[in-house]
Amino acid sequence: MNPVAYWGGGRRRKAALFVVTSLLLGVLPHCLQVGPWPALVAAVLLGRHIFPTAAGQPESGSSSPPAPPESTMGPTRLPRVDVLVAAKNEAAVIEQLVGNLLALRRDEEQLQVWIVDDGSVDGTGDILDRLQERHSSLHVIHRPPGAKGWKSGALNAVLPHLKGEWLLV
Repeated sequence: MNPVAYWGGGRRRKAALFVVTSLLLGVLPHCLQVGPWPALVAAVLLGRHIFPTAAGQPESGSSSPPAPPESTMGPTRLPRVDVLVAAKNEAAVIEQLVGNLLALRRDEEQLQVWIVDDGSVDGTGDILDRLQERHSSLHVIHRPPGAKGWKSGALNAVLPHLKGEWLLV
């Protein structure tokens, strides 16, 4: 057996180390009679980090420059968005779903809708093909019935085709 394959390239080892460390940190204070001092020190250290962040104050020594005034900024460019839907036997609702997604107020180039027909047997694929002919921002991918991976397999099938900056599932 290949130990790298078994341990997942260190992922399982890191997870095991995290679990053991968490257990030790949870049990040790009960075994050792050290009083409240370790907890108070940890609270002060965490508080020094959390309170300025929660208040929205930048940390001292922050290297990021301040944002320019809004009047000097150009027009806001919206990111390109890919919307991804996995559909199986959704003939009763798929046309309304596609209509709602395409009605979002975005340019066709900024919003691309990808629907994966995951082996539907109720005509969902035919409805999607008809809708795709009418809408250039709708893309349909068909998977055969019984394809492996279920919903995650359907969603993964479209990933190589995506070009958006944001992905909505």
